[in-house]
Amino acid sequence: RSLHLAIADHMERTPHAADGPEDLAHHLWEAGCRERAAAYYEAAGDSAMSIFAYEDAAAFYERAAAGLEGDRTASARVCGRAAQSLIFAGELDAGVALYERAVKLALDLGDLDEAVRSRALMAGHMYDGGRTAEAIALVRETLPIAERGGQGLRTRLLTRLAMMLARDAKLDAAAEALRRIDRAALDPAAEPT
Repeated sequence: RSLHLAIADHMERTPHAADGPEDLAHHLWEAGCRERAAAYYEAAGDSAMSIFAYEDAAAFYERAAAGLEGDRTASARVCGRAAQSLIFAGELDAGVALYERAVKLALDLGDLDEAVRSRALMAGHMYDGGRTAEAIALVRETLPIAERGGQGLRTRLLTRLAMMLARDAKLDAAAEALRRIDRAALDPAAEPT
């Protein structure tokens, strides 16, 4: 451990420390400095995503989330990124499981926006993966959470539901979802409007 820490300390002092975040993260992790390694693993995940190395990105993000266990907000954020990476790598079920972990963390923190955002992303991936009925059901199950978060959050989710239903040729159900939106509360410049 002390050797890994000495290597990491030296690497951090070099001018190009950010060029190989996965190496620095590895040495910090092996030195037992999980929290310190987390930022580098997250950067390594971002780097892997930029070159479409989705499986590597997911592994880096999962390590980052483990290192961020003391910061549940950051851990939820990184779990969501790991989930997206897994889905892009073709691992829909594993990605959905990580999204649910991110949702649970967000709900535990009272962050309804993040919980609903993660669920909406999860539903979109499920829909695109051919699991249309499950995706629509997930959005409907998420509506009570969105309603606790206020009119804007509810509106965004109802809009997502209407789009999914319309794409699935369920136009009457899509129109019904839109009728549930309070027009008077809409901001004319907002995307859902």
